[in-house]
Amino acid sequence: MSATLVLRAGPLSVRTTRRMLLVCATLIALSLGLAVWAMTLGSYGVSAGEVIGAFLGQSEGAVRKVVIEWRAPRVVAALLFGAALGISGSIFQSLTRNPWAARM
Repeated sequence: MSATLVLRAGPLSVRTTRRMLLVCATLIALSLGLAVWAMTLGSYGVSAGEVIGAFLGQSEGAVRKVVIEWRAPRVVAALLFGAALGISGSIFQSLTRNPWAARM
């Protein structure tokens, strides 16, 4: 059994484990990596370095327009929709009290 950690920030506190923190950090890093990779795809070729440079304000012109104005909103929407689907699935499992949610 892993030790429980308590994270406090002012009046808020959260109980978690080191394993949960590691899993969350890994998933966040993987999501960010896939988001950068997704922004490199398309008919206008952009490298991963150019994508990161556009977010850091080091790119101008066509690269900035393609990354910031066209591709980033799509990637952010995809991440938000995926999170919403995950949360709704979790709520559905909780409401049905079925950990697998196999049937309605």
